[in-house]
Amino acid sequence: MTQGISEQSEYKQSLNHQLTTKLSKLCQGFSLDLDKQLKRIESQNYSTNTLINANKLIDQHLVARNNQLKISHSALNNILQQLTLLAPDSQTIGLRIEKLSNQLEKPIQSVWEYSIYLQQLLEVAMKIIPNQGASSAPQQPKVQMLAKELVASLNALDLRAELQQDAQDICNKLHQKLDIKVLIDLYKRVIKLLITTFEYEKNAAKAFLGILHSSLEGMAQALHSSIKSAEGANLLKEKLDLRVNHTLASLTLSVEEGLEPSEIKDRIMHNIEQLKKDLSAKTELEKQENRKLNLSLFQMKEKLKLITSEAQTFRSMLVTQSKINQLDSLTQIPNRSALENKVKSTYSQVVNHDISAWIIIADIDRFKSINDNFGHNAGDKCLQVVALTLQNTIPEESFIARYGGEEFVGILENVDAKQVTQICENIRIAIKNLAFKFKEQQIQLTISIGAAQFKRGEATEQTFEKADSCLYAAKRTSRDKVIVYECQ
Repeated sequence: MTQGISEQSEYKQSLNHQLTTKLSKLCQGFSLDLDKQLKRIESQNYSTNTLINANKLIDQHLVARNNQLKISHSALNNILQQLTLLAPDSQTIGLRIEKLSNQLEKPIQSVWEYSIYLQQLLEVAMKIIPNQGASSAPQQPKVQMLAKELVASLNALDLRAELQQDAQDICNKLHQKLDIKVLIDLYKRVIKLLITTFEYEKNAAKAFLGILHSSLEGMAQALHSSIKSAEGANLLKEKLDLRVNHTLASLTLSVEEGLEPSEIKDRIMHNIEQLKKDLSAKTELEKQENRKLNLSLFQMKEKLKLITSEAQTFRSMLVTQSKINQLDSLTQIPNRSALENKVKSTYSQVVNHDISAWIIIADIDRFKSINDNFGHNAGDKCLQVVALTLQNTIPEESFIARYGGEEFVGILENVDAKQVTQICENIRIAIKNLAFKFKEQQIQLTISIGAAQFKRGEATEQTFEKADSCLYAAKRTSRDKVIVYECQ
């Protein structure tokens, strides 16, 4: 009996030692102090204080672990939200995200539970994020691509002056790092800009058409009144003509009846008086008719003057607005829309009058680093300074516009390849010699330029691509360089 109890006690001690050893290994690395206490317990070389100290350390680590699990739980939720935004329109992935989201609504109780959720999250992420390992060059993030497309669309818009600053602010934000929520907000702002522009143009046209309708209605009334008056006057004249004819017939009849001379005389005198009255009435009627006609014509003339004046005002507004719309709000030089019109007119001159014309594309070197290192205010100031320098450097009859971002496009007419090269070199040197400072910091500016000649029978897009390829050749080789297509 005693021997059985002794064996049972030894067996419990053996199990206790095995459990202690496994727990020691499981907890290894949490804390050096805890590792020491557990080693003593594992070696069975411990006192009551050792057990008490180990218990306190475990309690502390349990609190720390629970806090860490809360932080990890929050992190998992944030990652899941980001993956939800990037997820494609797939029912399978959507169901997995929804299931994981429901699971993460409950608190995480253990590290093992956390690791299971993390594994599930990684599996979802691997299905959403494309494998880019096979590609030699990393793909541009979808959000940045959309942002770039929106910038290009904004630069192509013709916006009123008071809206261009807002558009510029949107462009600046699109050049920064942004997530899908910010991009959606910027899309909403662009839509509001378009709605505001459409409303303004609609109201302006509506006001002009209202004035035009009112004036034309007044003219129609005056014309109608004039016609009615003329119809009434014609009836009276017909009556008078009948009376005159009747009087003349009476004169003839008096002579033919063989009356006494004195009677004939009296009757003739009476008829002559009647004739005078009728002719006088007819003359007065014609005068009245002329006065009414002149008044009606005067009224219509005034209405026409009003319409002409309003039309001229509206036309002037459109011309002014068109000029404003074709100016870049930041640099105050022509924008992309104005450039497109200039390219069309220049190509027409090349085709119809055989003039020599060139397109030049200039791009500020390392412009992104200026924005990154000095901020967007420095970038804006840089664009303004470069635009002014371009205007002052190219020949007076030439054209320069901001194409978008840090890129400028010029049109040179009646010049040959040698002259184009010299003009571009003058621009390059002028930009390089700029003493550009921002907040007392000197910033070295350089520019790369590509040029190509318009050719009859060649699409303007092809000419642009030639100049663009020259520009990027200059960028690839050394920057701060001019390459002209004909001189390669």
